[in-house]
Amino acid sequence: LVDLRKTSVSREELLIECVNSLSDHLRQLQTRLPPLMARINAVHVLQRRNVIVDQAGTIIGGTCIGIDDDGCLVLRQADGRIDRVRSGTVCGWT
Repeated sequence: LVDLRKTSVSREELLIECVNSLSDHLRQLQTRLPPLMARINAVHVLQRRNVIVDQAGTIIGGTCIGIDDDGCLVLRQADGRIDRVRSGTVCGWT
């Protein structure tokens, strides 16, 4: 491999650097998750919108109140019930 400086780079060295960098980022994510999730919830497009989700043919909807620390989309139903959506397809929002 040749980097942008046109010098030869060992694949092993590159792999070691990538793994070390990934490890550092994962460690930071574990210790800084609450502040990160607060920032995400402050700006993501679904926040406070009515959302429709298709979960393998089952349609659910509700008002998005955020994304939790497990990565689930959190929806509040009209009756106040909370649904955590772990997987599915967002079909629309208003």
